[in-house]
Amino acid sequence: MDHQSSSSPKLSVIIPAFGRPERLRSLLEELLSQASLMEGIEIIVVDDGSPEPLERSLRSILDDPTVDARIVRQINGGPSIARNQGAATARGEFLLFIDDDLSVPPDLLKCHIAVQEEFGPALLNCELTWQIEADPEPFAVWYRERTAEWGRSRSEDGKPVAECVYEIAAPLASTANLSISRADFERLDGFDAGYPYGCEDQDFAGRADRAGVRILFTTRTTAIHIETHNTLRKLCRRQMLGARDTVRFLKRFAVEHHVGLPDIARYNNPIAWGTDRLNLAAKKSLRRMLTLPGVTALAFGVIRSVEAVAPRSAFLLRAYDVMVGAFVQKGWRQGLRLHRDVEPLDDWKPRPVDSSLASIK
Repeated sequence: MDHQSSSSPKLSVIIPAFGRPERLRSLLEELLSQASLMEGIEIIVVDDGSPEPLERSLRSILDDPTVDARIVRQINGGPSIARNQGAATARGEFLLFIDDDLSVPPDLLKCHIAVQEEFGPALLNCELTWQIEADPEPFAVWYRERTAEWGRSRSEDGKPVAECVYEIAAPLASTANLSISRADFERLDGFDAGYPYGCEDQDFAGRADRAGVRILFTTRTTAIHIETHNTLRKLCRRQMLGARDTVRFLKRFAVEHHVGLPDIARYNNPIAWGTDRLNLAAKKSLRRMLTLPGVTALAFGVIRSVEAVAPRSAFLLRAYDVMVGAFVQKGWRQGLRLHRDVEPLDDWKPRPVDSSLASIK
């Protein structure tokens, strides 16, 4: 299973994984197919403490004499720790982190190497689209529209570097498929383990940007995210946990101090009586009410009923937005409590005003 070579590989592919062996097997088949036609590729799966060790179900597919592929198992610690563990065992000049719920095109590995060699070393993402098979269909249609909106910003807001290659703002980076030189990864001390659910990619990219690493995005090839949060309840929970970690990210980078109060804080902070406009205060109150246990069950029940009897109703589109927004606010409130003592990173920490200069007019 571990086919070591005397020379270091060009690219180490690192996949953090927890359970979902069938989904992971499909991804590995795609990666092994292209890696077997190339030189200098190694693949490392980091089993993040899956209840059933992944090696048992994947041993046969990884036992390929043409590719250096192996599984590293660790105690469950979350995706950031798993990625760092994979990087610690990797030997490649470049590291490529890939989420286990992706489907990758036949040229993904070649594309990452080519763009890195032409424009890097950089932190690089290839384009990502979503495959959503959600239930029921009205929710699926709404969800596809939302993910399309989320995905457009990278190329639309990016600065063209070359055909199909853009320089993007650090917060737009994603770990779904992310390559970086091993030297830069080690210089940045890897991913921060303090994010149990999300924002570790934005944190990593923010530190990379500050360290002078280019943040690039290419549309030369496209990976597909196989969405597993395929019901409204699952999506609400995911957005709630993501909002919780966003609080930590914003505090670590002192975002409010440097660029002003971000929209997610403006819309989800506790009501500021006397400052918030009446309509914003009303929205905040409604969102909080919708996450009360009895009210939540009732709201989901009403939505299910409308989906059954009036699936084309405009009410549903609004209801999905409101429910997801309510759980974002719930996660935000949790984050404010959990991360109240988080201090900004030194590079972003607001500097005290020199009192001797403050009096000069």
